[in-house]
Amino acid sequence: MTLEENIQQLRDYLTVTSAQTLRHETRLKEHQQWLEDCEMVLGKILLAQREADDNITRLAAAQLVNEEGLAELKNTVKSFIDSLRRGGNGHQ
Repeated sequence: MTLEENIQQLRDYLTVTSAQTLRHETRLKEHQQWLEDCEMVLGKILLAQREADDNITRLAAAQLVNEEGLAELKNTVKSFIDSLRRGGNGHQ
């Protein structure tokens, strides 16, 4: 192989290597963007989960208040019905 052929082969290798490096850098940038997108989505999911947990806690607390209110109402209605059964003057 002549010196000129060797130089041309080295230039060809350099061209290929440059193209591979450029492709690699492009893929790294794409991968970095993908990671950032995934982190953003994960952040939104975690925020939504926290909000859902808060809502469930509030609903559970409201359910307890409602159950207590219904128990009081049940006792009031039962007392009222018992008073009707006893009659107006306290006798049956």
